[in-house]
Amino acid sequence: MIRRDALSGEPVYKSLARSIREAIDSGSAVPGSQMPAARQLAEQQGTSTATVLRAYAYLTSLGYLQTLPKEGTFVAIPMSSANKKADSRSKAVVRTTKWSEYAQRLITASSEQVGWHGDFSAAVPAGNLLPVQAWEKMVLKNRRCYSTDKAFLSYSDDPFGFPPLREALCEYLRRARGLVLSPDRVILTSTSRTDQAARLLINVGDTVAIEDPWYPVSRRILMAHGPKLVTIPVDDHGMIVERLTNQMDGCALVCVSPSHQDPTGAIMSMERRQALLEWAGHSDTFIWEHDFDSQYFYDNKRLPALQGLDKNDLVIYSGSFWVTMGPMARLGYLVVPERMTKVFGEMIQVLGNDLSMLEQYCLNDFIREGHWERHIEKMRSVYSHRRQKLIFALKTILQELISVAESSAGLHLTFRLRTALSDHAVMALAAQCNISLISTAPYYLSKDRSGEFLWPYWALEEEQIEAAVAKLAVLLRQNSNSIDNSN
Repeated sequence: MIRRDALSGEPVYKSLARSIREAIDSGSAVPGSQMPAARQLAEQQGTSTATVLRAYAYLTSLGYLQTLPKEGTFVAIPMSSANKKADSRSKAVVRTTKWSEYAQRLITASSEQVGWHGDFSAAVPAGNLLPVQAWEKMVLKNRRCYSTDKAFLSYSDDPFGFPPLREALCEYLRRARGLVLSPDRVILTSTSRTDQAARLLINVGDTVAIEDPWYPVSRRILMAHGPKLVTIPVDDHGMIVERLTNQMDGCALVCVSPSHQDPTGAIMSMERRQALLEWAGHSDTFIWEHDFDSQYFYDNKRLPALQGLDKNDLVIYSGSFWVTMGPMARLGYLVVPERMTKVFGEMIQVLGNDLSMLEQYCLNDFIREGHWERHIEKMRSVYSHRRQKLIFALKTILQELISVAESSAGLHLTFRLRTALSDHAVMALAAQCNISLISTAPYYLSKDRSGEFLWPYWALEEEQIEAAVAKLAVLLRQNSNSIDNSN
């Protein structure tokens, strides 16, 4: 019997995965036995089919489950069995590993993520809304790409990725984001784009300016390269550029997310964009423009990307297909200054660029045939309605308990709760309502932040939002009263 702990404070799919794993480890679910169908288990657990599929996929990646086409999902040989065999052997002497300086910085950066609450899945697209059928047509159409294009069976292919796909992406970025670029400046990548830029621009001890708050994983990647991080606060109009320009004359890199600040949702004003670019031009400082979920905007106040406004060839633009395509297309892309293309090419030839040719062929046709932009427009409409309904429900039901950030882009809503409850306690109550809240505390480096949360739009169907908020409001008030009475 699978029993999920709704009070654990974990995302629902992780709580469900943990309960399944415990059933496997305890022997309740024996190797070779078939797991319940996703829809059946979703009904039993009071969650969505997408959540169950995500839990199954997570356990499959860990080796607990295996999926057989047209047959179902089955319990694999438990990892605990292998562990028992290993334990029966004579134990080796424990030795201290002599890590490199980079590894030591990476370990330190990981340990400094104090207050890590849950996973950071605020920019995950709704699985049940992905364009699966259109994508399958692209896969069937291009499944013979390796036999039809012999060049890609050798190491002579372009290190920046499939040229036709880069051309198609180039056309979209010019039209949709106002970028100034050519295909030879577009780099497709399956690895961390932050790490690639950091390798070429950051030395140990260099100064790097980042927004505060900033995405924790990206910050950890930067810290592993050993710079001095300077945090620049963010308000309703994005990074306070004046704090940056008054504080320093230049630095190795400035990291900003002007189109949709993560997690606050702020959009950098045109005045600040121009001030940042002017300062960067005078100081010859490179700017890292994180434009992760810029496709999702919900009003007419959309501003052009920094890269399109840059007159000094200093902006490195970063985007991803993940936010629109999910696990179907795990590629990201960079648009780099013209003077950096040669060195980026040298680095990629040394490190490699593990790109699936089939995935690139499919994406190329997917974009050129208009499927990608049609999907973006459809999702923008769906998420806009969910966002409006969520804001209305939060403000009318939670009223005095909540303050909602003014945001008109992205895939999540940021809000503050006026409560004596800890972030962990709030998320545990939300989990009882099938809500996956994310605390923003780990995003902040300069100060301890609590009571601020992200609510991903995709996590609930539109008709479920009002009931979920109402249930959460009751639990918050009940538990807040319990704290007051105990005092």
